[in-house]
Parts: sequence; C-alpha cells; structure tokens
Amino acid sequence: MTQTALVPGRSRRIQRVLGDVVGLLIGPIVAVALALLVGAVGIVLFSGLLPAGKPFDVGLAGRAYVALFSGAISTSTFVYATPLILAGLGVALGFKAGLFNIGGRGQFLMGALGAMTIATWLGTSMPAFVEIPLALLFGMALGAVAGFIPGILKATLGGSRGCHDDHAELHLGDVLYWAVSGPLVPARAPQPITINVHDSSFAFLPLVPGIGVNVGVFIAVAMVPIIWFLLYRTTLGFEIRTAGANPTLPGTAG
Repeated sequence: MTQTALVPGRSRRIQRVLGDVVGLLIGPIVAVALALLVGAVGIVLFSGLLPAGKPFDVGLAGRAYVALFSGAISTSTFVYATPLILAGLGVALGFKAGLFNIGGRGQFLMGALGAMTIATWLGTSMPAFVEIPLALLFGMALGAVAGFIPGILKATLGGSRGCHDDHAELHLGDVLYWAVSGPLVPARAPQPITINVHDSSFAFLPLVPGIGVNVGVFIAVAMVPIIWFLLYRTTLGFEIRTAGANPTLPGTAG
C-alpha cells in the first residue's frame, strides 16, 4: 500500500515539473515565433516595394531565414556562446536574489585567469585528467572570490559608507591586467597576452568530433537545468527567491 500511495504523489510531482518547464518555454517560443512572422512579412513586403516593378517574392523570407540560421550555427557561435551562457546564469542567479550584478564579465575573466594560471604553472608536467579538474576548480574558486569581495563589502559596509560594490567589482579588472602584463605574459610578447594553452599545456577540454568545439559548451548548457533545479526545487533556491522578492521577510521569518 505504501508503494501504491507513493505513485500518485510522484506522478503529481512529475506533472508539476513538466508544467513548470512548459510555462518557462511557452513565452520565449511565442516571442520568437512572432518575431519571425513579423520579420517574414517585412522581408516579403520590401522585396516588392524597394525594387520598382518587381513582384513580391514570397519565398524570399524562407531563403533568408535558412541563410540566417545556417550562418549562425557555426563553430565560432558555440565558442562565443559558452561564456555568455555561464556569465548570464551567474547574473540571473543574482537577479533572483534581488541583486544587480554588473561584474559577471569580470568574474568570468577572473575564473579564466585562474584556469590559465594553473595551465601556465603545470604546463605538460601532469596528465590531462589531473590538470583539467585542477584548472577548472581553481578557475571557479578565483571567480567566486571575485564575486565574494564586492559582495562582502556591500553586506558589511554598503554604499552609504563609501564602499560601493560596483566600484569594487570594476577595480578587480586591474588584477587581470597585471597578470596578463606580467607573470603570465610569454617572453618577448608584443602586447598583454597569455600563452596558447592548447600548444603548451594539457589543461584544455577535449574537442567534440565533427564540430570543432570543446565539451565546455555542453557543460554550459547542462548548467541551465541545474540552476533551474537549484532555484525552484531546493530550500536554498526558495530562500534566494524569497530574499529577492522581499528582503525583510527572510529575517522576519527566521
């Protein structure tokens, strides 16, 4: 009887999760569909209005969208999307807590600096299965420190006492410039730059066959449902969202 009683409860939880997922997706899907529709109408109209005497080309919108998506889905797109996804998740998590984080880019760069430091220090002295986790862990730790410093200053001092978290976050960029201009810069480099990790270290993620990008893009995409689960299916996530909705309520409720 216990197992029988648990089945309906589990089924309701699954339905609730699916409902949440559909609710999150329906808005962006409708927005994108409407944007594509309006764009298609504009393309068709201008195809006949701008060239004088030329008939409307109904198929032009379809060909334009095919060219758009085929050009967008490329190796460089995945490469540039990876840091944007990760930094965006960090900023979104802060928004849920009611905090405006302008330091997402700086925190990501500090994380990259941490991983780069390990790669430069270890070089090829350790195998990849040891060096890669060390680089990732040290990068995450340095990125967390970059967010912790302005966060703790804001929590303890606050802007009213002359210590604004935005200013502290921006000054962390000086650390990055110092590192790539001094300790990490290769010999005889013409400008502030670091070594090519792929050529001089084992601390790089493996490439995906046939795509030309490393598995970091899949790690970034996998973090999206993980952050969603943290926010909407854990006690910590509930506390974060509650603090963001009403900062005085969590303290009152203990």
